[in-house]
Amino acid sequence: MILPLSYIVLSAVALLAVAVALSLMGHATVGLTLLGVGSVDCAALVAYAGRGWALSGVGRRGFWDLLRVPGFILWKLLLLVSGPRTTTWIRTRRERP
Repeated sequence: MILPLSYIVLSAVALLAVAVALSLMGHATVGLTLLGVGSVDCAALVAYAGRGWALSGVGRRGFWDLLRVPGFILWKLLLLVSGPRTTTWIRTRRERP
């Protein structure tokens, strides 16, 4: 099973934040190492999304949609932090064929 891509992006951004924090606190060697790893992760994610966009054939519209991804990730993070809204299962009504 693979995590949703937004969680992988969040972990890469968190890794970059930790790397910057360590560098600022005086642990430059560890911070720069993590910064290098985090940068490679972010570059791979950008290449992955860019290749998907290039192969999809959606053109400019798809590019502008990709610019909305940070807002989507923020929304997902807020949902994750807020926790589940219901504790019981609610059955969805189905149409009869």
